[in-house]
Amino acid sequence: MNKIEKYNHILTGFGSNIIGNGLMFGTTIYLTRTYQPEVYGEFRFIFSFIALLVMVLLLGRDSGIIYFVQHEENNKNIIIKEETYFGLIFLLGGTILMYLFSDYIIKLFFNKNTSLKYFQYSLVMIPLWGLFNLALAGLKSKGLINYTFVLSNLTQRAIRLPFFIVLTIFSMSYYSLVLAMILSQIVLIFLAIKKLPFLLNTKDVNFRDFFKRFKYSIQLGFNTIIVVLLTKIDVIMVGKYTDNTQVAIYDTCVMLAFVVMLPFVALVKSSEPLMKALTTIKEVQEKYKRNLKLSIELSLGVLLFFVIASKDILYIFGETYINGSDALIVLSVSYMLLIVLGTPIEVLNMNGFAKASTIILFISIIINILLNIYLIPIYGIVGASFATGISLLLSKIIGLFLIKTKLNIDFIYKLVNVKAYAIFVVLLSFGFALNIHNWIYNLLFGIAITIFYFLVAILLNKKLKVIK
Repeated sequence: MNKIEKYNHILTGFGSNIIGNGLMFGTTIYLTRTYQPEVYGEFRFIFSFIALLVMVLLLGRDSGIIYFVQHEENNKNIIIKEETYFGLIFLLGGTILMYLFSDYIIKLFFNKNTSLKYFQYSLVMIPLWGLFNLALAGLKSKGLINYTFVLSNLTQRAIRLPFFIVLTIFSMSYYSLVLAMILSQIVLIFLAIKKLPFLLNTKDVNFRDFFKRFKYSIQLGFNTIIVVLLTKIDVIMVGKYTDNTQVAIYDTCVMLAFVVMLPFVALVKSSEPLMKALTTIKEVQEKYKRNLKLSIELSLGVLLFFVIASKDILYIFGETYINGSDALIVLSVSYMLLIVLGTPIEVLNMNGFAKASTIILFISIIINILLNIYLIPIYGIVGASFATGISLLLSKIIGLFLIKTKLNIDFIYKLVNVKAYAIFVVLLSFGFALNIHNWIYNLLFGIAITIFYFLVAILLNKKLKVIK
């Protein structure tokens, strides 16, 4: 086994994500302070839409790789190879269609300031982004969980930064931003496929099996699309109802708040290949519960930092971004509540109940859209934050009810050491009481108090290093 795989998946995922997000924040700070908010906002606006298009055009082939490998273990390499090529065919065909109808798409989904040429240029990222997602699914299915964490969390961010810097030196235009994304993505694809050399051999790919696994894959894909919509629709609707500057501010808040989710994301990604066993094997269930508990305790430390120093963190990106402090706090608290509720949708998807997940997620996206339509014109980006939080929480609550009734499993009890909550409340109260007015000192204080929380949490959780 690869040496990196011997380490705890949650800690590896969280650690690589923290370092990777540090690089990503550094990159974002560089871009927000180099480019005008209107330019950077348009870049983030278009790429939020591109990310959604990637999920749509994959049609669940990436999730299907993980699902079918668990159910057909004798043909792992063939499944990974065929689903990767079948997915790539859809990605390329969809990209061509998006280009042909790009003028209509711009008029329908974007505001009047969005450039048609910028959108068309950005479409190159669809097959590149999609192929990388397919390769990551293949790596997970082969047991290289930690390698996917390092590749997607750390390497991806480390590679993009120098591309952005070098290309920005030559030209501070939208084209430089997109070209940096394209070139860095090609490098990532090379690193992923290097671990899956059998993908380069197409001799045993049976293209007559193109629709063999398509039915359940597209169901998984539809669920993934809705999940992405739930997390991206707010950015798109903020752009539709406000302006590119507000998109830049809100997108930065979303990016920051998502750090709260990093330990939980590590849990989800490392648990995907075990979702079937999770419903039947007691030992797997117990490890899952301990890892979920660990994820919650780690996320509390991040939430503590954001609540204490939200304005100071945003000031780093530029004075304009301070206006997003309330949205950052609302999103962070919402994500924390999501973590506590576990992974019911993923459990349903990987155990033959994708249709139930679809119904849940579809209801949530409708609620999300309606709330955004009502709240954004009144409360701006804070309204978008509430819309996202409410809709996501609703999907989790219904999902928990279904896994309890359909699979007779219940993961929500005694998930957090009460002492961790008590420490969180005490440190948060202390942070508010101190009320340091200098933004640099307050930021440093927030970092110090967060580190103190993590140290105490580790001491309270003596089994931290053996959870895997």
